[in-house]
This record gives sequence, structure tokens and C-alpha cells, in this order.
Amino acid sequence: MIIIGMLILLGAGCTSGEEQKSVFNPYKSEITGDTVQDCSFLEPDNPYSFGSGHYAGFKWAEENEPGICDGNSQSFIEGCEDFQSQQEDYENCLNN
Repeated sequence: MIIIGMLILLGAGCTSGEEQKSVFNPYKSEITGDTVQDCSFLEPDNPYSFGSGHYAGFKWAEENEPGICDGNSQSFIEGCEDFQSQQEDYENCLNN
């Protein structure tokens, strides 16, 4: 019984070939300042109200991944830029 328990504990640290982030190598979000171990918490998320210019800009950037955010609406541009910032932070975490 003790041997089985020890084998379970030893096996808990094994991986299935996928690289896992070490708890000793956290990532600090450039946007929120939060330290995270799991990058999925930093995936871009549209915080704006549906129908707003900010929402439309964020959604457009999410679907098109533009290099430059421009247009005639300041709120659209700001939403687009917010997506880009969130995406960059997320990618930096993944590549950390």
C-alpha cells in the first residue's frame, strides 16, 4: 500500500511529452501587472459593450490581426489597439 502511494506521488510530476510552465518561472503581465503561471488567463478578451466603437475595433482586430489600427473613429482605433496590447502580452507569456 505504501509503495503504491509512493509510485503515485512520483508519477504526479511526469508529463505526457508536453512542456509545462514551471512554477518557478512566472510571467508578469505588462498590461495588468499580475503574475501568472497559466497564460490562458491572458488570452485577449473583449471588455467592451456590444455595439460600441471600442467593441467593434477590438472585434475587427481580433478577426484581422492588423499591423496598424486606423480609421475614422477614435473609439474603434482604441479598441483595435487594446486587442493588439492584449495579444502581445499573451504571446509574450507563451514565449517566456
